[in-house]
Parts: sequence; C-alpha cells; structure tokens
Amino acid sequence: MAAISTRETGIKAIKTCLESILTTNGFQTTVAKVLRGIQGEDAFSGNMPGLAVWNEKAPSKPLTSMNRERNLLMHIWGYVEVDAAAGNYDALDKLIADTEKALHSDTYNPSYSRHTELEDLTIYEGGVADPIGIFELLINVWNDYQRGAP
Repeated sequence: MAAISTRETGIKAIKTCLESILTTNGFQTTVAKVLRGIQGEDAFSGNMPGLAVWNEKAPSKPLTSMNRERNLLMHIWGYVEVDAAAGNYDALDKLIADTEKALHSDTYNPSYSRHTELEDLTIYEGGVADPIGIFELLINVWNDYQRGAP
C-alpha cells in the first residue's frame, strides 16, 4: 500500500531501515521486532532486541512560495535483555551501534546522505531486578513537499 503523505513515507523508510538490522546483513545483532508508535517494554516481551519508531513533530520552513522543507523529528527506542548481574551491557551497546550504523548507511537508509541527522542519545541500564537495556535516539529526517500536500 502506498504512503499517503511525505510524513508517512519518511516513517516507513526509517522503519524499513531498522528492520534491516540483521546479522546476515553484517550487523552485530538481529532485531527481532520493529514497531511503529510509542511502545513500552512489554510490547517486546519475548521479541528482543526490539525497536520502536515514532514521529514527535514536523516543523517546516519555506523554500519557495509553494514548496517547503519539512523536518520530521523522530524517536527510536531500543529494548534489549542484558546481564545486569554480571554488569554486562554489551547487547545494549551493540544494538545502539547497529542502529546508528543502519541509519548512517545509504544501503539501508536511502535518505541518509542528504536528509538524515542523528541527534541526542539517552541510555537506561537496568539493574538485577530489571535486566533490560533501553535507549532513545532522536533523529531528524528532512524532505521537500508542496504546500497543501499531506
């Protein structure tokens, strides 16, 4: 099914990019599940590592009288089981590195070289009672669109 807007197209492209994180594609991890929208840890129970992507806002600036540049500010949340009792968070670091690698690749993210910028990264290292690693990565994806188009 075709995307109904430039925003939808941008989100789907990033989701597809994240779904490419597989050891068979040369990454350190294989992502078991990629979801769209705000998702909690429970959405990935039994399916980790997992990633969720959602769009926070879409400010724009004029290019011409009819064309604008839209900036999609997206959040990527990553979830992975860790061995907190042993102080081993390698799986979290590998998932972060693989997510950045995929987003920085023209092979998996066709808009990378011209239109994707990685921003702030926040990391949660769970403890023995909560053996999970979580990260949040902010990214900006730019695209051009005509005024009045979705």
